[in-house]
Order: sequence, then C-alpha cells, then structure tokens
Amino acid sequence: MKKRFLTIVMAVFICLFSLILFACGEGGNEGGGGSQGGGGGKTRKTVVTFCSWNFGTEEDNNLTRRRVEAFNKASSTIRIEMVVPVDGSGYDEFLATMAASGELPDVFFVNSVPSAVINQWAMDITSLAKADSEWTDIPVALRDSITYNDKIYAVPAGQYYMGLFANLDLIDDYLTGDKSAEELFAPGEFTTEQWINVVKSMKDINHMDGTGVIGMNAVGDMINWLPATFDTTGRTKHFTWNGHEFDFRSEALLDALRVIADLGDPQSQYVYNSIPATVGEGEDAEEYRSLILGPGSPSDVFIAGRMGFIQEGSWAGTYENVDFDCTFTSYPNGKVTAATDFICISKSTKHAEAAYEVAKYMTFGAEGAQAMFDILDQNPDAGLSLTCIPLNTKPEISTKWFSYIKMKGLQETFDAVNAGKVEVIVEGNKTVPGFLKARYTFNTGISIEGVREGNLLTIGDLVWDTCEGKISINDYINYMTKELNDKINKLVADDYASMGLEY
Repeated sequence: MKKRFLTIVMAVFICLFSLILFACGEGGNEGGGGSQGGGGGKTRKTVVTFCSWNFGTEEDNNLTRRRVEAFNKASSTIRIEMVVPVDGSGYDEFLATMAASGELPDVFFVNSVPSAVINQWAMDITSLAKADSEWTDIPVALRDSITYNDKIYAVPAGQYYMGLFANLDLIDDYLTGDKSAEELFAPGEFTTEQWINVVKSMKDINHMDGTGVIGMNAVGDMINWLPATFDTTGRTKHFTWNGHEFDFRSEALLDALRVIADLGDPQSQYVYNSIPATVGEGEDAEEYRSLILGPGSPSDVFIAGRMGFIQEGSWAGTYENVDFDCTFTSYPNGKVTAATDFICISKSTKHAEAAYEVAKYMTFGAEGAQAMFDILDQNPDAGLSLTCIPLNTKPEISTKWFSYIKMKGLQETFDAVNAGKVEVIVEGNKTVPGFLKARYTFNTGISIEGVREGNLLTIGDLVWDTCEGKISINDYINYMTKELNDKINKLVADDYASMGLEY
C-alpha cells in the first residue's frame, strides 16, 4: 500500500513538472520564433521599445520599418517593439509625456542630446561603447560630438553633408586659370578667396529675358560655416563654437561677417537674394528677379543652369538629374557641415545591452548595414531610397552604401574626409550644451535706433543684422564686449553643470 502511494505521488509530481515546462515554453514564444530552449520550448525574447520619427505608416512600409522587421526575424534573443509618435503632438512633448508616465522607450531619437541628459532621460553608455570593437568605425567627428568629458550619451543615427552644389559647366565659362571647374572645386582643394572671386565673377544680370547668371543663391547659412574657413588654428567649429566656448570676438567671425555683408550687399547684387537693389521687397522683387534669371525659386534657377553654386544638404536629390555637370563639393578650405541625428538609450531601461544592440543595428553596425543592403537589393521596385552619408567608415560598408546614391561628389567628399583633406563640422544645435540659447535666444539688452524698431536684440538678431549690413562691423565690435561674450558662455557652463559635467 505504501509503495502504491509513493508511485501515485511520483506520477503526480512528474505531471506537474511537465506542465511547468510546457508553460515556460509557451510563455517564451514572445515576438515569434527564437532558438529552442530546454524542454523543447522557445527562449523568451527581450522586448526593446524603440521610438523614431522615421517609421512612416504601415501602408508605406518604409526602409526603417523593414529594418525593424529584418532584425526581429534574425534575432533569437531580442524583439524590437516600435513606438510611433502620436500624430499632431510635438516629438519632444511626446517623449516628455512618456517619461512623466514612466514609459520612456528603451531606445529613442532625440532633438538634443544635452537636453536628454539634463532631463535624466539618457543613459551614460560609455562602457558599452568602449567595449564595442565597431564603435571606432563611426566617423570621428560624430563620435567626438557626443562625447562630453570622456562620457558618451548617444549613438549617431544619421548624417547628411551640407556643402555646395556646383554647376561645373557654367563655372568653367567664368574661369581664367589652367584648372577646370572640376579640378579647382574638388572637395578640399579650393580656398575661400578662390571661391569668393568666382562667385563675384559670375554676375551677369544685365538681361531682362530670363537668361542672366548669378554666382550663388544667398548668404543666409554662411555664418554657420564661413568662420571655420578663416580660422587658421582649426579650432572654430559650427558658427563660432570652438569646442569649449563661443568666441563672438574672434577674428575668424569678424572676417566672415565682413565677407557676408559684402556678398549680400544689395548694391553689389552678387547673390540671388540681393537682387534687385531698387525695386524693394516682396512680389515686386521676385518678379524682377524672374525677368533677369527666369521664374521660380533659387533652386529652380540653379536647376535651369543659371546659377554657379547653391548651398544645400546632400539630401537634395532634385539635383541628380539636371541637364549639366553637377557635383556636390565641400565648403572652401576643406570644411563640410554635418546635419545629424542621434539615438539615446533610456536611463531607466532594464535591458541596457539589448537596447545598445538595437541602437547599433539600426545605425552604424555592420550587421545592420548589410541587412539594409539586402532589403534594398531584394526590393528594387518598392520605392526605397538611401540618402544619408554612411555612419560606418569601413570601405566594404561605405563603398556599398554609396552605390545606392546617385549624386556625384558625395563619395568623393566622404573619401576626402577620411583622407584628412576635409574636416566635418557637426551642427551644434543637437550636441552642444546651451547652443540654441547662446546662438539665438539670449537677450543682449542692446537696442539700436532703426534696427528691429528699437526692440532689444537677441544674440541671433545682433549677428544677423550685422550680416545684413544693418549694423556696421565696427558697431558690432563695440557692442560685443568681453563681458557680453562671457555672459553668453555662462549659458553653456550652466548646461554643462546641469549635465553633471565640469565645464
């Protein structure tokens, strides 16, 4: 009887143990698939939530969505769960709402890395990055831009070059030396003086039949990159940021202000936006420009072959199929700006290593890049495109990457960067603490009669009005005292402190 009782107990125990194993196997089949685990079940996948503004719609099924799908099929241990921002809400506000409710995604795109750190959203990923042998495959300028006092808080997620598109055929007509336009304006090969001289020489606006020629579209963005071309020390980066502080009194900035005021002078009419000098602003000015250069925007005039250079980002695919020899090239003196995107990993994530693996796969990792190439190769008619500059410098990755990009000059610029002929200047707005306040919104307390109708000028106003000639260079120098410059840099120091870093 006792032996029979023990037999029954053992049978019940075996049944219960089998049920437990079965339950574990069923519960582990999360996200579909996965390697076989003990007892014949499937291992549980770690879910990593990922928020991006690049998902588009399910119907579009764009490249980002397809890359997520490819990851989920390939990984036996991790599943990406997409977090799509709510339509109609600002992206930063959407993240703030999720953070306030304790639901910040494990991985998320950011508009500002310093803000994400200050808000206690971004994890310090220094140990993860430094343990990754592929981290150094990221272009050095991108790595440096998100490293603060040797601490890393983000993963570069995208870059576009901002430089010059050049009409080589038209420029050739205005050159007097032995070099062709293609030779002279190769990335990193021309000086600021050479470029300015050619822009000025291309002014032919004495016709009223739409066949005129102009050297460039506008001076608007030049203040962000021209100072770096004048700085022989190489310290100046984006605008007048030198890697440690803003120097609003530097000779490089003053030289840039002088050139911009000269090129943009409506009396000289060297650029599209300064024409005409006498008709005035608004529709009359646009009509007058169309009589000289033909109808449409500056981009239309460039495409029509009547403009030498246009400042634009490498995303401008409209210049791929023009009827002239068009190329992308650097700014003078071997500079090019990078417009960038970055991904942070949540400080509250419970799966830091898995989150880093997802961030890497979707950005610079070789495995993720190869999977992306497979998607493009296998879906040639799906309308998918690759427009950004490679995030990985390995030749086997970058060469294949550029095979999907038609625009002449982009790979040549990338190669010139890697060869040290061209320096990448990363835009400061997403990476430099206090940048937007120090660059645009800080109230200088200055009011100038006849400028902004007597209103107090922001630092952005002061610089821009000097570019436009409304404030003379000498007056700018007098207004921009060391005391004012120090007050602006205090904003940067405060943001460094808020990040828990020494300035």
